[in-house]
Amino acid sequence: MFQKMTEKVQSMAMRKKLYLIVIISIGILSISVLFSFFLLMNAYNKLLYKTVADSLSSSAAKISDELENINAVSTSMISDKSLQQMLGQVTDDPHSVSTTLNFSIYNTLETYFQQFRYNHLSYLILDNNSLLTEPYMHTYIRSSQKFPDPVYRNLLKSAQGHQGRAVWVTEYSSSYGLFLVREIRRIQDVKLDTLGTLIINVDTSSLLENSSHYSSQFGKASYLLTEGSDMIGASEKLTADDIRMIQEKLSAAYGMISVSQGKYFVVKNKIPFFEWDFYSLIPYNSVFNSLLAAQILFFTALAASLAAAIFLSRYFIRTLMVHLDRLIHKIRLFGENDGTLPDTFQTCSYAKRNDEFGILHQNFDNMADQIHHLIHVNYQNELLMKDAQIKALETQINPHFLYNTLESINWRAKDLGEQDISRMVESLGYLLRAALSQKSKTFSIRQELEFVNCYLTIQKIRFADQLRIGIEADEDLMDIQIPKLIIQPLAENAIHYALEEIMDECYIQINIFRENHLIYIEVKNSGSQFEENLLNKLKDERIKPNGFGIGLLNINERLKLTFGNEYGLTLYNQDNLAAASIRLPYPEDKGGVF
Repeated sequence: MFQKMTEKVQSMAMRKKLYLIVIISIGILSISVLFSFFLLMNAYNKLLYKTVADSLSSSAAKISDELENINAVSTSMISDKSLQQMLGQVTDDPHSVSTTLNFSIYNTLETYFQQFRYNHLSYLILDNNSLLTEPYMHTYIRSSQKFPDPVYRNLLKSAQGHQGRAVWVTEYSSSYGLFLVREIRRIQDVKLDTLGTLIINVDTSSLLENSSHYSSQFGKASYLLTEGSDMIGASEKLTADDIRMIQEKLSAAYGMISVSQGKYFVVKNKIPFFEWDFYSLIPYNSVFNSLLAAQILFFTALAASLAAAIFLSRYFIRTLMVHLDRLIHKIRLFGENDGTLPDTFQTCSYAKRNDEFGILHQNFDNMADQIHHLIHVNYQNELLMKDAQIKALETQINPHFLYNTLESINWRAKDLGEQDISRMVESLGYLLRAALSQKSKTFSIRQELEFVNCYLTIQKIRFADQLRIGIEADEDLMDIQIPKLIIQPLAENAIHYALEEIMDECYIQINIFRENHLIYIEVKNSGSQFEENLLNKLKDERIKPNGFGIGLLNINERLKLTFGNEYGLTLYNQDNLAAASIRLPYPEDKGGVF
């Protein structure tokens, strides 16, 4: 039956088909009216959410910036040179504390407070057991902001164990405000011993008021800032039950929620870098009035869409399908004929047509000619792309900025009479200049080993008897050209993990030999082990690559781009040794060039 209906429709004249489509369109649009109210509510809520969310995102970013500014103030304070010196004196010799020194420390604290008080600071506290103030030194604290000793002890405890990093304490925000605490570590001579503790109290009311200004026909918005179940701040008086209800009932990014203050349209966001929840609460009654106006707009748009559908159906279906079918047929034949078009299409030329279909056909014909051309030049382009990729990988190891630094170190070492350091720096300068040479992208194996020997000579000066080295290379392979700087990073990796991290004796063995049509370069070392499937894990970022991990990936990618995917770097463990093996093809020509 369906087939008969289909055949009947196919046999109808185009005008009748057009009328049928118009009737079906009207029927579909009429049915959609039954769901219009639900769609209207959903769409308008999303519109309202987007409007509020944009403002909320801006406010969240501003709050994040303000908090980062406060963090920057704390960093400036704990690294203040004069404050470091005074606290260092107090810590090193508690008996040297005088009223004058105590006043100088307080004056520094007060100066910072007055300078940055408009960054929403309520007060500053400096704790050091040797100061003359009890129980701690602080700027002015209003009586309503004072907190009991258990809270103070917990604040000090929160700062411990974080190596001087800033710690935000929110659990007392509802009663005493938001706190930033951090230990003051001694910077001089990099001692990093604790000189005291800095506590900053943040005025969250001022922070929210200055960062959030959303207001519209819906009424002025209220704001709530929380971390978990702890309220950090709110622009309107909300009870603990109100906060819990908002957190429990708001399962999506927005929604309607009733609390003790009334009904609100609530939108949720996150404070960047802090992951605190940030809520915007808009009175619901004003939203409802806006929805009524939106309904009228919806039905008007629906009627206009219906009229447009009738007109467009009558016009486009009648005039466009023949050209679309012809274009689709042309595309299909283009794919089936490997990028060429039959000559029969030359009789249906659209070259003189300036309408959209003429432009479509002209552009497709131009594209077909370009693709046909690209198919022939693709191989050459692919080779150029590989060469560019290799060059991009090599440029990752060009630290030009080190030259001036090395020259400065060398001058200073000579001035101090440190000849070993001077030789090491001069050798390193030689290594860098050889590495950065753009004259050739390859070294002979002999040059590569000379380069490695220079590097290992530097490391021998550094580690003395802890480092033992053995090199065995087939003399017949010494003049063969290979990509430069593929052996030294492997030796450097071995020294880093066997000596710099473990500080134990390390033996490094470098072997270069030939098997059939392959060349193998092996670097083995004691004192460390490679993780299983390390290269794949580095490439997939299951292990975050550091400097040496990036170097291993660099070598592997360069070899594969140069010789093909069957060659490259392999990492494994053998007889308690970490082994890195490079597999290369043996060059067929006698010149030793790949």
